[in-house]
Amino acid sequence: MRIEQLEYITAVVRLGSFRKAAEAVNISQPALSESVRALERELGVDMLERGRYGARVSEPGRDLLPHIMTVLDSVDRLRGAASEQHQSSRVVRIATVNTATVPLVMPVIEQFRREHPATAVEVVGMSVSDDN
Repeated sequence: MRIEQLEYITAVVRLGSFRKAAEAVNISQPALSESVRALERELGVDMLERGRYGARVSEPGRDLLPHIMTVLDSVDRLRGAASEQHQSSRVVRIATVNTATVPLVMPVIEQFRREHPATAVEVVGMSVSDDN
């Protein structure tokens, strides 16, 4: 079972059509249909009723849909937490070979910190080696 398959099922249920769902999730309709069929086989349940009218959730699908939504909500929360973690761990490092330049760049660094509070700024003093 893949997260995408759960997203495909909910898109079909929401939009009532495999074609519309495929467009909404940017996948071909045959690929979406096969993916949904594979999930139904894995679960042993026909989640959707298919017909000329389109597709709608079956009675067994109605029972499982809340569980699918819970999984997708959890995945969204996980992605959000990971995104926040990524944003809070950003670091910009500025290197200088002359400590006298630090007072010159400090106003720019302070402005950057005000505009990007989730990004840490480090000023690193470097030394010039005669080997270079």
